[in-house]
Amino acid sequence: MNPLAKTQREVIRQHNERDTFEEAQVGTRTDDVSFEMRPEHKEKRVYFLPKCFLLMVAVMALLAGVVVLIYFYKDKESKHEFRGDIQPDKIPEEECPDVSVILGEDVVIRCKLREPVPGEVHAIYENLIDATTEDFTCNKSGDNMNVNCKAKGKAKCSSHRNIILRFFDSYANDKKVLLIKKVKVNIVVPDIFHVATIEQIYNTSISQSEFHLKCEYRKDCTSYQLGFFGNDKNLADTKSCTTTFSDEDGYTVACSATVSSAVILEHGNQSKLYCQLMHGTTVEKQKELALPSCNDYAIQNEKCNANTTELFDCEDISATMESCTQQCLVANECFSARVQELSNSSNPCPCALKWCRRSGEDHTIDTSGILSFDYLCPSAQ
Repeated sequence: MNPLAKTQREVIRQHNERDTFEEAQVGTRTDDVSFEMRPEHKEKRVYFLPKCFLLMVAVMALLAGVVVLIYFYKDKESKHEFRGDIQPDKIPEEECPDVSVILGEDVVIRCKLREPVPGEVHAIYENLIDATTEDFTCNKSGDNMNVNCKAKGKAKCSSHRNIILRFFDSYANDKKVLLIKKVKVNIVVPDIFHVATIEQIYNTSISQSEFHLKCEYRKDCTSYQLGFFGNDKNLADTKSCTTTFSDEDGYTVACSATVSSAVILEHGNQSKLYCQLMHGTTVEKQKELALPSCNDYAIQNEKCNANTTELFDCEDISATMESCTQQCLVANECFSARVQELSNSSNPCPCALKWCRRSGEDHTIDTSGILSFDYLCPSAQ
């Protein structure tokens, strides 16, 4: 046999056998892969359906929420079209409101009921000794829905308390209470201060003076302590006070003190002076102890010109104005709140001007006490 032919046949056979072997190997790998992938495909099929279901549920819920919001908004708009803006319910007014009464005036309770009351109405002070229903007279009007109860006496300090009103179903002896109301009565004082004054008094010389302070309050049902203060400092360590009380008139407290001019300058030169009402150390009310204003002139005749820069119209005043008598006459006409005639005075003229407070933010005190012709008529020279 030809060796070459044998060799070729052998080559062809080996080639065929190799192809067959590779096909067998590929088939084996394919089967292996198929065998390994089959469970994974099964797992994907198991979890895909629940996930899809949950997604559909979420989308449907979202759509339902949007629909509800649109419906609510449209419903609200339609209500506004026919009813206007929605307003909160008003708080009903009190049927029998509390009252404030000035000491010494009438105590009247006014009720506007929501339902008519057919029977009697009684009013009585709460927790007041000897109080009876006879202390009030009650009348009804407006289909038994408006009730006025008036006390027979005037407001006293003891009236500062509650009043109990009872509304009955009839006027019979066996009547029953339908409604009970409580009303508070407050006793108030519009202007508690009756007196708050400061007055400068010269002795025998304009260099020697003292200030008299007075303060008094009346018709208040509260007892206060009175004090004189300037620049938050006590002006008088020693003062004289009197206190009286009655149920009809309340408290009347009056205090007075005398302080030196040095004290006034120290505490009042750049600060106003006050009479203060205190509870302990708390200032409840205060009123100024006002010195005369340097710009306020008592215009008592046509010769006093408060609206000009001149203090006095001196055109028709002769030079005899220089006499002390004329000066005091003019001063009393134009400075009545500030002039004082000194008795047994060593001054050239017996008239002196009291201190005044300048206008402006500093509130300084003018201590020029000498009264002269130049001061009264500066344009006559």
